[in-house]
Amino acid sequence: MSDAITLAEAIAALGEANAALTERLAESRALMDRAEEMFAAGTSVPEALGQLPVRAHEEATDGAIRALLTTRSRLKRVLARDAVDAGMPIEEIASVLEARPDLIATYLAEQTPRS
Repeated sequence: MSDAITLAEAIAALGEANAALTERLAESRALMDRAEEMFAAGTSVPEALGQLPVRAHEEATDGAIRALLTTRSRLKRVLARDAVDAGMPIEEIASVLEARPDLIATYLAEQTPRS
């Protein structure tokens, strides 16, 4: 992790990851609607599977979920760093971020000091 990222950058990155996942979920809804229409029209399962980009869609959605989780973790790390810099105790940071204190300590130990 590059801990040189600012809090504002971490928040912006999480917003972008959230928007990307939201877009993927909207595409997922459209794909499900299309599948429902196909089955209602009597399309067979093998035929529908041949026409619907199920695997590609699943891979893209999984990627968007992973990106969201990664950017959320990065934000927690930046928040922990900045909170410690502001004098907040690790136990309080852990409580606010709903994380174990040892995990917060690990986040902090992984970071290089800012100059």
